[in-house]
Amino acid sequence: MSVTLSVNSDFVIDRLNQIARRVDDMGPAFSEIGMELENRVRGCFETQSDPSGNPWAA
Repeated sequence: MSVTLSVNSDFVIDRLNQIARRVDDMGPAFSEIGMELENRVRGCFETQSDPSGNPWAA
């Protein structure tokens, strides 16, 4: 599965609120989001690059 994550705070908050109105338990959605963010951060440390793929400064 491939996921592209672009963050615009107002947009993200609006979408999460829309989801929250439709479901009783947001836990699974937040868990998936958290795991994806953790994997991306872990990948940045492994490659020593920023989210755009640019190498970290020495």
